[in-house]
Amino acid sequence: MLFLILNNGRAFATVTYNGVSIPMYAGYAIGFRELSHLLVKCSLIQFPFLLLFTVCSIAFILFLSSEPLLPGVVMGLKAAFLICAGRLLLIPFSFSSCTNDASYFRLRRS
Repeated sequence: MLFLILNNGRAFATVTYNGVSIPMYAGYAIGFRELSHLLVKCSLIQFPFLLLFTVCSIAFILFLSSEPLLPGVVMGLKAAFLICAGRLLLIPFSFSSCTNDASYFRLRRS
């Protein structure tokens, strides 16, 4: 689970068809909204595991170095929230790097 935290799944992996590399999601009838909702749900499922891992690992490192554990727990919480927020912010950029669907700014879909 921790290996896939900053990975966007296989949706953005390129596949070669007749000499042209296209992202895997282009072969399915899925748009930016559906794909981003799916990836946000995956991030929220992975978040408790990331939270547990970061808090335990930083607390263990501070325990081995004979430092107080409370700052380590706070650092672990902050790191988990920053990693999860970073992934949620990077989803639109990874989608728009393959297509021009999110290339311009609009407030409403018309």
